[in-house]
Amino acid sequence: MDHPEGLTKDGYELQSGTNFLGHALLIRLLLPIMQRTALQTGPGDVRVVSLTSGSHARAPLAGILFHSLKTDASSLSAVERYGKSKLANVLYAKELAYRIPDIRIASVNPGMVRTGLTDVMGKNNLTYRVILSVLSPIMGVSVEKGVKAQLWAWNSPEYILKNSVGSVGWFLVTS
Repeated sequence: MDHPEGLTKDGYELQSGTNFLGHALLIRLLLPIMQRTALQTGPGDVRVVSLTSGSHARAPLAGILFHSLKTDASSLSAVERYGKSKLANVLYAKELAYRIPDIRIASVNPGMVRTGLTDVMGKNNLTYRVILSVLSPIMGVSVEKGVKAQLWAWNSPEYILKNSVGSVGWFLVTS
């Protein structure tokens, strides 16, 4: 999340490669079997759950510049690089839902989860670090509670995933 700029071993910007491109590739590889399964089992039985973050709103105003994915994006802050990768997850989920209506797609934001990640966030920004150290214990949820958003999206018996805000995070309709 608050990593310095860098590249994956395949030469992609580190945050986008880790948080988005790897997941998108896995989904693409699994898509044929998911589509066949959806035809056999019925609507809503096959799902893709994309984990995002409220930080998707911190992506650069220009959005995702795809030509820059093969650069280290050093002109962006760590928060912008992370936000861009999470925005990519949201947009990819929306596009998948549009193109593949037989598969339920959910874009899930579990909220602030106390994973220890906030301990390293803002390591170069004292103000940010102080704010996080105060907010995380108050607003953050345990890992056990944070994962409930994903589990709900994977296992909800409801046919259609609905927009809602609950104690376990945001659920975003993408179909």
